[in-house]
Amino acid sequence: MAETSVLRAPGIEPSAAKGRQIYRQITRRKYLVLVSLAITLVFTLILDISIGPARYSFWEVVSTVIMPYSSDHITRVIIWNIRMPMAIMAIAVGAAL
Repeated sequence: MAETSVLRAPGIEPSAAKGRQIYRQITRRKYLVLVSLAITLVFTLILDISIGPARYSFWEVVSTVIMPYSSDHITRVIIWNIRMPMAIMAIAVGAAL
């Protein structure tokens, strides 16, 4: 039987602990990217909802999205029935691309 050899750099021995450490660093970096993208998505969603002919402040949109019945009826209808469906559809179309 022929013995198979693995090409290694001289003086470097692979270790399981070092491999786990590298894997954790890569995984941590991926989670950091996903969390930052999710935060950016929520921020741009609220920004998209707040911009329009009837301008609303960022915090007014946040309070209407979190507690819909705390705002007046017109604001609730504009945000929830007109702007929110279009913004969600824009996210869905962007994700599909």
